[in-house]
Amino acid sequence: MNFMLIMKNEKSDLVAIGPLAIEYQAAVLRDELEESSDWTSVGIARILTETQARARLKQTDVYRVMFKPLKATLSGRDTTVLIKLVVDGLTDRVVGCHIVGEGAAEIIQLVAITVKMRATKADFDAALALHPTTAEELVTMRQKSASYARAAAE
Repeated sequence: MNFMLIMKNEKSDLVAIGPLAIEYQAAVLRDELEESSDWTSVGIARILTETQARARLKQTDVYRVMFKPLKATLSGRDTTVLIKLVVDGLTDRVVGCHIVGEGAAEIIQLVAITVKMRATKADFDAALALHPTTAEELVTMRQKSASYARAAAE
């Protein structure tokens, strides 16, 4: 089945669309693929927010890291990057990602593909880190920073 990878700038309504063919199950939430990216001096990108995941999932696990990229360290710049993975705590499936920092828009496109392929946190953990890059942090986060259980509906 074909689907479109959409990247939009919410401030100016610019949209870049590219075709991508992947088989996926119909049960996947449609808006998990609708990533957004703000074009600012600091890259901001996301797929399914933590708040959205907590409203939909029985258990939501969050992995978060804030770090100074090696590129910034070597150049003496005072730059940090925030990366957060949002995971279905019952299935271990990665359902969302937030990235704030240089390269966010490019990295989030690759994460969108893995989310659509139903990759798990274990899949991310088993991946080889590309050192030294910002993206390597996606596959080296091992400790949960938060875990939320949704209360059963009354």
